[in-house]
Order: sequence, then C-alpha cells, then structure tokens
Amino acid sequence: MALLGRLRAARLVSRAARAARERRWTHAAALYEAALRLRPDGGRTHVQAGHMRKEAGELAAAERHYQAALRLMPDDPDLALQLGHFHRVAGRVAEAKGAYERAATLRPDWRDPVTELERLATVTLPRDQAGEGALADDGRLLAPAPEPLYESARDRLLTEYLPTRLGRADPPPEGVSIRRLGHLDRTAWGTARTLRGIEAILGSCVSRDPIRDVQILLNGYVVHEQAVRAYPLPADVASAPLRKYVFNAWIDFSRFVPGRYHVELRFRAGEDADRFDERRRFCDYVVLKPPAATPEVPGSEAWVPPIDPCDPRTLDAQIDARPSVVRRPAERLIAPPQRILVLRTDQLGDLAISVPALRRLRALAPDALLVGLFTTANEGLARSLGLFDEILIADFPDVREERRRVMAAPEQERLRERLHGYDFDVAIDLAPADVSRNLMLLSGAKLTVGFGREQSPWLGAALDFDVRDALGQASILPSAARTLALVEALGTLFADAGPVVPAEAGSVERLARFGLAPGERFVLLHDGARIAFSRWPYYPALSERLLERDLKVVHLTDEVDQRARLPATLAGHPRYLLIDERLPFEDLDALVAHCALFVGNDSGPKHLAALRGANVVSVHCARTNWGEWGQGGSGAIVTRRVPCSPCHIYHEPEECARDYVCVTAISVDEVLAASAPYLQVAGA
Repeated sequence: MALLGRLRAARLVSRAARAARERRWTHAAALYEAALRLRPDGGRTHVQAGHMRKEAGELAAAERHYQAALRLMPDDPDLALQLGHFHRVAGRVAEAKGAYERAATLRPDWRDPVTELERLATVTLPRDQAGEGALADDGRLLAPAPEPLYESARDRLLTEYLPTRLGRADPPPEGVSIRRLGHLDRTAWGTARTLRGIEAILGSCVSRDPIRDVQILLNGYVVHEQAVRAYPLPADVASAPLRKYVFNAWIDFSRFVPGRYHVELRFRAGEDADRFDERRRFCDYVVLKPPAATPEVPGSEAWVPPIDPCDPRTLDAQIDARPSVVRRPAERLIAPPQRILVLRTDQLGDLAISVPALRRLRALAPDALLVGLFTTANEGLARSLGLFDEILIADFPDVREERRRVMAAPEQERLRERLHGYDFDVAIDLAPADVSRNLMLLSGAKLTVGFGREQSPWLGAALDFDVRDALGQASILPSAARTLALVEALGTLFADAGPVVPAEAGSVERLARFGLAPGERFVLLHDGARIAFSRWPYYPALSERLLERDLKVVHLTDEVDQRARLPATLAGHPRYLLIDERLPFEDLDALVAHCALFVGNDSGPKHLAALRGANVVSVHCARTNWGEWGQGGSGAIVTRRVPCSPCHIYHEPEECARDYVCVTAISVDEVLAASAPYLQVAGA
C-alpha cells in the first residue's frame, strides 16, 4: 500500500507541474496538496504548493506550506531563499532580509541571496522594520508587526522600480533555461508541449564548467546535437567565471511517428562526452503532431514549408536559401469571415445579456453565415432575435451530481460531424467561464475565440478583460460589456488598415534645410531601431542601387561611425544625403511626410511614416511577427520564415545563437523588388 501511495502521489505531482506550466495556480496547488495527503513528508512538494498559493495571491495558505517545508528541511539554503522571496512579496522586508541572510550562511558561495540583500538595501525601511530578522526555535522568521509607512497608497514608493546598487542586471544562477520548446496545445494526453513539422528549440545553460555542445534526446535516443556559443556574464563572487552557453536548434519533427515522447536536453562539458550533471540537464514530455500542410494562421512566419528530402543540403542550409516573404500591410490576420459559429450553450439569462454582443457581431459581418449553438433553455430567445441564419441545439445538460455540464460520446460525434460540414472560419464562445469553451474543438473552425487563455492555451484568439472592486475583489464589469468587448476585439482582426493623419500644412517648408525643394521626389532610408540587433545592415548598398535609378536618397542613420564607413561612391555623390544627427521632431516629420518612399526597420520613424501616408517598405526582423508590428497604410513588409519566430529576444541578443539570420539574410535585391511599385510612382 505504501508503494501504491507513492505512485499515486508522484502522478499527482506530475499533473500539478503541468497545471503550473499552464499558469493554473489554484488547480496546481490543489493537486500538490492532494499529493501531500498521501505523502505528508514531502518537503519539496510543500515548497511547490507554497509557490502556487503565492502566485494565486493566497499568501496565508502559501506561508503554511513554506513553514511546513521549513520544519522538514530546516537547513535547506534554497528554501531559505524562497522564504525570502515570499516575505518580500508579502511586504515583510525585515523577515525577507533574515531569510536571505540565512540562505547566504547555509551556502556561503551562493550569489543569489547576496544579490537579494543588495536589492533590499536600496529600500528605506520604517523604524520598526529596520532591525535584524530573527529565527524562533521552530525556525519561523519573526519581526515586529509593521505600521503603515505612508498615509495612502498613492504616496508609496514602487520598490520594484528602484535601481540596485549594482547598476546592472544580476547574473543568473547556474542551470538550464529553455526559451522555446513547442507550444501548449490540447492533446490526447491533456494540455502539453506540442511540436509539429520543422520547429526550433532555443535555450541556454549558465555554467562555470566549459560547455562543449548540447544533445537533444527523444525517448533516450539522440536526435540532434550541435555546438553551443559561449558568452561571458558579469563577474560574480566566485573565482571561476560564469558563462552562458546558448543554442538554437532547428529540427524536422515530421521524421518521427506522432505520439508522446520524453525529451531530454544535455549540455556536455569538456572532452568527456558523458560529463554532465543535473545543473546541465532538462527533461520534460512533448507531444509530436503531424506537420501542417499550410500555416494554420496565414500570417505566421514560424511555419516553415517542408524541406526536400532529396536535397543533400542540411535543414539549416535549405531554410537559409529560401527567398524572403513580402507582406502587404493591407493583408489582414484573417479575411472577413464568411461562416461564423457562436456558442452560448448555457441558460436564458446568459443569452439575454449577450444580445448587444450578437447584434454587434452581425453588424461587423453582415454577409456572413451566422450559426448559433444553444441549449433548449435559451432556444426560444435565440430564434426570436432574428440574428441567426441557422440555429443548432446541443444536448449539453448541467448535471448537478457531477457539478458540470456533460455531453455523451455519441452526441459529441454527431455534433462534430454536423459542425464540420459548415467549414467555419471562426468559432466564438461568449461564455466567460470555461464550461463550454472546449466545444469549439469539435467545430473544426480555423480560428477559435474566447475568454481565458490561461485555462485554454489552445485558443486562437483570447481576451481577458475585467474590472475589480479594490476592496472585495469582486468583478464589477457588467456581463453584457464583457461579451461585447470580446466581439469588438474579434472585429479588430478584420478591420480596415490604420488611418492616415497628414502632417501640418507648412511642414513642407522645413525640407529646405536639407536642400530639398517642395515637390521634389526623394527616397528616405532610416537604418536605426531601438533594438540594435533587429537592424538590417545593408542600407549603404541599397543607397547605391537606388542612385542607379536617378533618384535622390536621404539616409537617416543612428550609426555614429556611418559617415566614416561610407564607400567613395556615396560619400561624394550629389544625390545622396547622409543625416547623422538627431533631428527635431518637426524636421523628421517633414521628411517622412513628403518622401516618395520610406525604407526602414521596425522603428518609430517607420510607423510615423505610415501614419503620415507615405509608402513604406519595412525590413522586419522576425523576433516579433510582422502582423503585430508591421505598419499600416500602403507599402510592403519584407520578412523571413524561420522556425524560431517569434523569439521575443530583447535584453540578451546573444540568445539568438544564429546571428539574426531572420533579418541579415534579407537581400538588397529582395528589398528593391518589394520597393519597385513605389519607385515607379516616384518616377524611377
């Protein structure tokens, strides 16, 4: 029986970890607590349950778990550190200080608690919290009850924004960090990390030992290995320097039979191929699905077409050799839908408060086939509204004994078959709770829309919108307003392009300071971007090609040494103007508003040019999707399909590990080809 209890507890812990990855904090905490009832001596499980309760905002419950863990593991340095984090979140600065000091004492060579103590030193404490933290006999951290430091919340300092004494980010601890490994999707094994077709796995390992390469294993078999790139990290207290070893692996998972696999990443050190420990190892489960023949979302740059198995080149070489993709700002994420399914499979009142949202949906898609899925409880109202082309009734009763709605297997099969016959473009569930959300999975719709991505990470489009009472934390947002907000959000996906707001009438006169006459046609290039690694590097070469077309080129640069690096063909050319100073907004506005064509990176001036109505060709780095940050108006967006898009790298450019091939592989010829329609208008 003891063995059976341990096995059941292990399964509960596994389910809890999966719920935690999906950010379902309360559910994960309940699973950890169920495991603790079977194995009450699980100190680590208490810690995890405490984390979940802390994330859910249930600090009293979290503290009970942390204190239980402390009784079981009184000399664990990591637990002391976690207690410090908890007390800091709870606003108990003195107790946090005591916990961090204890962690530093238990593990003297550990940088993390020292860093946390340095951060706490930047916070001014009230006099009753300025003393040392103390430990009672039972290990509980004690401190006097704090008095309010300020009279009102608006007078309090935001300690999370105060700079540290270090003046820089602290080095991360040793261990593996995975930036990308599939995406959460619904599978036969529940919600799990899912991989399909050509995918990227990105990550890093922080280590004092030199790392040589990384291996990726499925069910114990090595399926990929590659060298890692090393980057030094800021100096820390230990003698051996920390380094970050990064990788970006592109793998074709269509080679494997679909199913559930155990995945393992091993970072190997030195010359010994088998030399690795738990700090250089990551394990999880993934589900491999068949590759998609076409991108599920047309605008996705993460979907990479299958490679040619007869091509002797590597997967990386084949992807790099493919042409860039040219998008038009007028392209929408989805075309105006022709067939829409609306779910309101609950009660009469739920449908009644949804009427404003339904009327707005009909106004947004007046010509679409609108099909409603209801229950017998609200069928009569649905038919009386006159908004639906067809109405379907689901056998979806609320069973009191099971405390949920249920649908028998035969009814699910019938409903699936009937819904698939419509080939829906969009399915939208207006229920804020997740009682009926999963029914959209039976619809076969190209895009699923609903509330609660945390509970349903498979949703194509999700909205989480609420207004809370600050005292009781009850929702005070009218239910009708919430459903209307969801429909309005859906409407933005197929709305018209952004508006054009012309510059002031006299702005053209400011062109004279640049030697430009009113009405003179010129191409404006801007090579800057706040995120330096997202900059396309070939603007001088593009300038030379544009000058061959008898155009005037104005080149705005953020590169301080750009003038010194210009080729002789540009430096003295009468139709080339390099501007390497920071312009007043009025001058920049005049240039972008009156150019015949603007070519630039994803930057503020690019969006300003689109706002002013200029033809804009954007050279877009795939760190974000072009649909999110591509400009409105007319023009083109040049980008590339890479399996690691979007990476969302920001502060650590070394995380790419591929020299940002998503922007550096875009050629001058491709940008010129995308610019051709607008160069013809400019007379070139």
